[in-house]
Amino acid sequence: MLTRPDPNSARGLSLFGVAMGNLSGRVEESHFLELGLLQTGTFRGRDRDTIGFMVNDQQFSDLAVARMRAAQISAGGDGNIKRHQYMMELAYGAQLSPAIRISPNVQYILNPDQSGAPFRAKAIPNALVFGFKFTVDAPTLLGELR
Repeated sequence: MLTRPDPNSARGLSLFGVAMGNLSGRVEESHFLELGLLQTGTFRGRDRDTIGFMVNDQQFSDLAVARMRAAQISAGGDGNIKRHQYMMELAYGAQLSPAIRISPNVQYILNPDQSGAPFRAKAIPNALVFGFKFTVDAPTLLGELR
């Protein structure tokens, strides 16, 4: 946590990250890196709400790129497969009750992963994605209903 205005509160700004890499074997990704910021307690009276921004880099392995390149060429494409997929996400989490949370988000993806559609002749274009997550904490909810 980078900032915490009140030590008795969860409010504050946190930094987070992920770094994963393969050591051996036949893998789809050579590495995955992610870095982000999360603000908890975004507005007065909304101490459990969050707003976050993150960016990540997914690097495909030589094996994955060769497989996708061969599939794309066989489908009539040029075989120009990008090694990196980059994604940025902005998300808000609204805690409606102790057990219920809604989280709308928006993502922008550069060079989207084509491994799910390898025989596509043209690269998948960059994508703007809108998402929405609805979370119910069942044990907490059941405790509230008693």
